[in-house]
Amino acid sequence: MYHNAAKPLSRHSWGVAWDVNPSTNKPRTVGAINPAVVKVWERQGFVWGGTFASRDDMHFEASVQLAQQLRAGA
Repeated sequence: MYHNAAKPLSRHSWGVAWDVNPSTNKPRTVGAINPAVVKVWERQGFVWGGTFASRDDMHFEASVQLAQQLRAGA
């Protein structure tokens, strides 16, 4: 496997980000994700890509606070 050391690894590669239904939630568009699904992820400490400056409705990632809790073993 090759990795360009000049570029950082993605959050996906670290296992703290996931893309949900990419076929219906294309980057930089309003996707078809159910708002209830977004709320479930957010209640668990994840950040939704639909709020990013460059909209990414398929994307969820662990918030900084959640990552710190997981790292501490909480």
